[in-house]
Amino acid sequence: MPSTDRPGRSRVSWWHAVLVAVMLAVTGCGNEDAATAPQAQTDDPGVVHIHGLGVNPSDGALYAATHTGLFVVRDGNATRVTDRYQDTMGFTVAGPNHFLGSGHPDIRDKHLYDPSRRPLLGLIESRDSGRTWQPLSLLGAADFHALRMAHGRVYGYDATGQRLMATSDRRRWQVRSNVALVHFAVSPADPSVVVAATERGLVLSTDGGRG
Repeated sequence: MPSTDRPGRSRVSWWHAVLVAVMLAVTGCGNEDAATAPQAQTDDPGVVHIHGLGVNPSDGALYAATHTGLFVVRDGNATRVTDRYQDTMGFTVAGPNHFLGSGHPDIRDKHLYDPSRRPLLGLIESRDSGRTWQPLSLLGAADFHALRMAHGRVYGYDATGQRLMATSDRRRWQVRSNVALVHFAVSPADPSVVVAATERGLVLSTDGGRG
């Protein structure tokens, strides 16, 4: 991904504004240990480290994926969706009541947590507004710190291998590039345009994140 050294260009300036908004909303998603085992909770810590935000088109409610579980925000109040403390690092709304996520499982969730497997969720989905989650792919093999849907594909940044990846069926993944990212966005108009934030600033790809 070449550096965007010419911020005067309208396309780059527009994506700069988008990424600044995303980075202000999403905190704590870049430097956590991807191999850290999930911990059982005794007291509810509330909202800790918001990793992702999304609006459910079913009811217009805002959902916040955090280090300590998924919350729904209504009238300024955040309510835990379930008693699960899943560390949902990557999060995006795929449709009405349909969410995609990644991160680390709650140690009590026997469906997603296995002590013999790395505590990495790969790509998981919920079709009931985050109350239950099902594994789709890369369970134990990937920790997507950012997920985006665009142009019939799911794009994900796997922090365990610093891999920008994409899938059209949510099961078979293609590695687009190996690069350290904080977050990224895909142009809604052009699938070849990907803008990402790194520790050194913004970078731009015009080949779908491959270079």
